[in-house]
Amino acid sequence: MSSEIIIINSPSRNYENDPRSPDERSLTPYGVGLVATDVMMVNENTHLIDADFNGLSIRKILLEIGKYDNPEIIGLNIFSPTFALVMILAKAINYCYPNTRLIFGGPHATLDPPSILKHIPNGMVVVGDGLGTISCLTAGAAPDSINGLYVLRKGKTTCLSGNQVNVVHCADNFPVLNRCVEQKNSC
Repeated sequence: MSSEIIIINSPSRNYENDPRSPDERSLTPYGVGLVATDVMMVNENTHLIDADFNGLSIRKILLEIGKYDNPEIIGLNIFSPTFALVMILAKAINYCYPNTRLIFGGPHATLDPPSILKHIPNGMVVVGDGLGTISCLTAGAAPDSINGLYVLRKGKTTCLSGNQVNVVHCADNFPVLNRCVEQKNSC
């Protein structure tokens, strides 16, 4: 049986104090959907928690994660305006699941990996396109073989492969987006 992998579309605000209004809409970012689809192709135990779409607070996100048996990897997207909130979430995940690898991607991760690793020193940060990163790790690839993957080594932000950006050169290689990625049983 494969290990549990969770991809989280991070919340855009603290829904505990600022709940979603009935008329409010949110869509899963295309990149998050592609990453989840890509990982699902190699691991059937992949789950998407769309915290923003569902208006989940950090407490509720942790309860959602708790439905799965000690996930091996949790991937989180991060935008600069949500940096502080995502760091609070990541620290809570680290506390509850100390053996789970946290991998960050998204615009803020690409622009400023050291800021993330300062708060989550055991995390990994993808610079550039995250497509393929988690699926490669799940399939057993060594982290130092993955382009654009950064960690903290001896207090310094280090790119493991030496290739500082992960780039997908051909959109033909993208997986077909699985629109049922969140509702596996309803499609």
